[in-house]
Amino acid sequence: ATEGLVLDENGPCTQVVVSAPTFCKLFITIIGNPVHVSEPKNGINALEIACRAINELRLGFIKKGVTFNIGMFTAGTAANTVPGRATMECDLRSFDNEKLLNSLHKIKNKFKKQTKLLKGKIIFQETFGYYAYKTGNTGILKKLKAVYKRMGLKPNFFSTFGGSDANIFNNKGIICAPVGSGYYNAHAYNE
Repeated sequence: ATEGLVLDENGPCTQVVVSAPTFCKLFITIIGNPVHVSEPKNGINALEIACRAINELRLGFIKKGVTFNIGMFTAGTAANTVPGRATMECDLRSFDNEKLLNSLHKIKNKFKKQTKLLKGKIIFQETFGYYAYKTGNTGILKKLKAVYKRMGLKPNFFSTFGGSDANIFNNKGIICAPVGSGYYNAHAYNE
């Protein structure tokens, strides 16, 4: 196949995604030194390091066209122990790979700074789940326009910050567009 449709978009069948972002998942592990709460000066509080770094960051749209989210956060092992470890799973997205990489670098530097100040250790691991695409006025979009016209439907061509198999296919040279599949509230509890 050289083109196709991906049935993975929120809303009616007239929803058509024409561009989607690059997605980077960032795992952050901060390692401190756990001690009993009665001797906090002998420990290194990984939770405190994480909180100080997060306090220096923005979440959501951190700059035009770039989103950053900390979706999962865990710290410590017991209420009476200074947390010796904090872990975060983060999501970074952008249509512009250079902006994404610059933002990733700045985020990591904020965490490194606080980790160094409080004498902890930090481990970063990032994975790129998929890369941005923009279909332009390709054959598949022309065919969709013709089909919608014959059916008397008005299509909604738009960009999204979500990703799908279309990201993978488009980056492999198979021009694809996700279309609405009749589901709503994607990734919400009432989907």
